[in-house]
Amino acid sequence: MKNQNYLCYRIIFLVFTVTISACTSNYRNEIFTPVDEIKVRSDQKDENYVNFNTENNQKIENDVDLAYLYEEAIRPLINEENLYFSVRFFPERLHNPNNIFPFHVVPVEILRAMYWELNYRFDYFALIPTSFGFMGFYEGCEKFIDFPDHLDSKDFINRPYIHDDGSRGYISLLRGVFLGRTLYQDFDNNISQGRNLTESDFYKNSPYQMISVVLGNAYKDSYNIGDVLQLEMYWSLVDFEIVGFFESGVGIFSEFGTMIFDYSIIAPLFSIGYEPSDDDNQLFQAFHYTQATSGMIRIDKPIYEISLHTKEKYRNFLSEMADRHGLTNTFHLNPLPVPFRKIFLPKP
Repeated sequence: MKNQNYLCYRIIFLVFTVTISACTSNYRNEIFTPVDEIKVRSDQKDENYVNFNTENNQKIENDVDLAYLYEEAIRPLINEENLYFSVRFFPERLHNPNNIFPFHVVPVEILRAMYWELNYRFDYFALIPTSFGFMGFYEGCEKFIDFPDHLDSKDFINRPYIHDDGSRGYISLLRGVFLGRTLYQDFDNNISQGRNLTESDFYKNSPYQMISVVLGNAYKDSYNIGDVLQLEMYWSLVDFEIVGFFESGVGIFSEFGTMIFDYSIIAPLFSIGYEPSDDDNQLFQAFHYTQATSGMIRIDKPIYEISLHTKEKYRNFLSEMADRHGLTNTFHLNPLPVPFRKIFLPKP
């Protein structure tokens, strides 16, 4: 098994990076700040609060007021064509204190089944900010490095690393994004060189199969179509074949804010078509599906029909699914809708 100190660091970093990205987005704050703590007024009491960002078990005395406040909270999204409920999977709620890897307590087949049912029952997709490990001494541009905005990128370049054989080296974490199967076609017209991802890229049928990736435009001066990058992914070395480059300024606008792909490696959020052959591959698949089951569910109503009842309907569906798969209380549905759309900001 891999070096445990590094694994602990990597898990913490991935969770921390996504959390920081979500919390520091200016647009996210613009949407959520008005309802971070909503006061529910009544004739007798003035001390009831509802926090839409946490589970709340308080009794709400005035449902009419709460419904109005919910509608007011989503009003800034009135011009968004599509809205989504954000779903997050928290495997640490099943954490075994004797195991540093919380997703080890969930069999891969259960995670896989939950992922496929999310896709079957909902208009579901996942777009996951991630990082890929560059092994060796990194001398490239710091803009390619994945790190929380409030920290120094130099702390995430050429970190000491101990290989399985005990030899020492360095690892640097590169910006990456896993793109869901239902999203890739949105970018067909934004390829500068090569090709976009295709349907076949979203199936990994062998642990040795290369993963096709499209790189952000800033990589064009460093690599060519057909080049193969060997990068660390889920504590395993994986070969990535470059099949294309995006135009400059292509990205997405979502709950994480504006994300431009120029300095990122865009990989398909693939399905795995083979059974784990050893502990390392078990870990690889478990972590992959752990990430894949955090995503977005498109709301099948226009904004003027979205209400607290809509939120409860989706949450009940999700809870029923999780219970059936033995994953009770591990999924959280954000009560407020979030936007998602492709953006293209070409340089003048």
